[in-house]
Amino acid sequence: MKVKEQELKLLLDAAGFKHLLANKPTKILKQINYYYDTPHLDLKKSGVTLRIREENDDVILCMKSKLNKAVFVTSDEVQRIVSKVVLEQCMDNPDFIMEYLPESSRAVIVSLTKREKLSFLGTIKNTRHCLNIVKNYTFELDHSEFPNGVQSYELEIEGISNQEECEYIMNLLKDKQITFQLNGKSKYERFLIALNNI
Repeated sequence: MKVKEQELKLLLDAAGFKHLLANKPTKILKQINYYYDTPHLDLKKSGVTLRIREENDDVILCMKSKLNKAVFVTSDEVQRIVSKVVLEQCMDNPDFIMEYLPESSRAVIVSLTKREKLSFLGTIKNTRHCLNIVKNYTFELDHSEFPNGVQSYELEIEGISNQEECEYIMNLLKDKQITFQLNGKSKYERFLIALNNI
């Protein structure tokens, strides 16, 4: 399944995270993201993220391609539900992941990696709290545990379509005295920083 994702991503401090958590989540998701790339990070250099995510009882293979770097992030995502057996196979042999991607996605990876083998890089553990704060938007409040003990708090707002909507949401948070900053780096980029790979 291919989807286009548009979202505003904001980094919070621990106090802002706790303040928003008082909204009582409608759903809590326990996630583990398993990241794959070549040893030279050829996919990352072209704005592509390849991961398998365990989310509660589901296992989802995802290839995400960033389309722009506006205030809100737009990206193409190809997703496929797979089994835990597939996850285990991809841990043992990362190139096995290619068997479960659509032909067009496989072609992109082959062109970017020049047939270099994929490697398993590591994981992020994430607890996602889904909140109802403003109608027509999805608020996802994340507490992420990166390698080497690095932790972060992030708010992702999906359903954003233009700059005015971004300003509206950010002003709403300011009115609630929540400190935040625009998040210019994806979880994957921050994961790599935590690994000291870039």
